[in-house]
Amino acid sequence: MTDIQIIDAIEKQEGWPKFTNRADDLGGPTKGGITLTTLRAWRNNPKLQIADLKALERPEARAIYQFMFLQPFVAILDPALRHYCIDLGVLRGPRKAAMMLQDIVGVPADGWIGPKTIAALQPFKRHALVMLIGARFVHIEDRVRENPSQIWARDGWRNRNRSFLP
Repeated sequence: MTDIQIIDAIEKQEGWPKFTNRADDLGGPTKGGITLTTLRAWRNNPKLQIADLKALERPEARAIYQFMFLQPFVAILDPALRHYCIDLGVLRGPRKAAMMLQDIVGVPADGWIGPKTIAALQPFKRHALVMLIGARFVHIEDRVRENPSQIWARDGWRNRNRSFLP
């Protein structure tokens, strides 16, 4: 998949331009998968408000996806694994997604995909994707068990995760 196709797929998953602000959503206010926290970081302005997020337009959202979510995984050559890591990064944050992958391939989990992580991926081939999908299923169940208020999102998280199974 190209970067544009990945961003298109994420926009579809996230329901662009849908805005949500559920009290029980730990991500907080979100527009098309972009949280207020992410927008504040992107614009380097901690004072942005919900109105600023609601006013977010598609070209800027796509730029955020490109630079904050796709760039951290540019070194991953396998398109399916790369797409999955980016999607996981949208839901958990790119650094946490990278750390999950690093845990699977057995390198120190520093949250940055570099030469050591890429080299460690080689023996895994397509198995890294399946293992990462499995780890995400475990994370989903742990998250709901630790915070039962998140049960409302579990089926959606599971379905999204399942959609990446080869």
